[in-house]
Amino acid sequence: MQHNGPKYLREISGQVLDALVASVQAKASDGHVSVETLRGIAQALKTSPEFDAFYQQAYNTVYEAMERQTRIEQRRNALGRLMVHPLAGLLNDETLSREHLPNLFHFFQLSLGDQLAHYAETCNEVLDLVIAEQGEAFAWDDFYAHPDARIVQAKVLWTIVKTFRNFEGRRDWFIKLMQYHPSSISLGQHMFINTPRPPEGHTAPPFGHGEFQVLLSALVSPLANLSTADKAMLHSALDDFDEDQLNAFLDKLQG
Repeated sequence: MQHNGPKYLREISGQVLDALVASVQAKASDGHVSVETLRGIAQALKTSPEFDAFYQQAYNTVYEAMERQTRIEQRRNALGRLMVHPLAGLLNDETLSREHLPNLFHFFQLSLGDQLAHYAETCNEVLDLVIAEQGEAFAWDDFYAHPDARIVQAKVLWTIVKTFRNFEGRRDWFIKLMQYHPSSISLGQHMFINTPRPPEGHTAPPFGHGEFQVLLSALVSPLANLSTADKAMLHSALDDFDEDQLNAFLDKLQG
């Protein structure tokens, strides 16, 4: 399929207009056609069974284009979905507000720097592989559980843990970042989307030490409380992993 949705809709409209012009020319007398005749032609184009197959094909093509676009959008956000997955329960029960997610994604960008694009592309490749393997049975849990996706997640989380060597200073900076309302969000190099301004009178959800503790504890949970096999797999994938440093970070979170 070579058409995207808007382009194909334009082509459909062009074909219908061509049919309208051809019908008008057939009915024209001395180059003129009455308004009544024109209305009759338009009504015939709306209801003629001769166009049923054409409209069905057009519908199928646009539907496929929309499905493809949805898959593209999901693919682009594979890394984001992977990293936010540990927070799903807290977001669903509104312990944490989804309004904080843009700032959290900004935090990932600041923490990862140039690594962000590499990890995002790796996640895209893993997602494509899982979709190809699972087909219609695909579920996002299949992606989250894939060993290569878990390794990316572990690498991102370990990078984040290392940024908290000065725990108190980094914590206070993180809280301020999460309280900020950005005017735009970066989706990659030279790619930004504007964020809507909150409505007048809107009160931003709170984000303080309590929210920090809850969010970070859940975020880094994929590195903690691991089975022996999972610990061996994930920790071995981290070249400079230091379990004492991780435990010290987790202790400070609980302190």
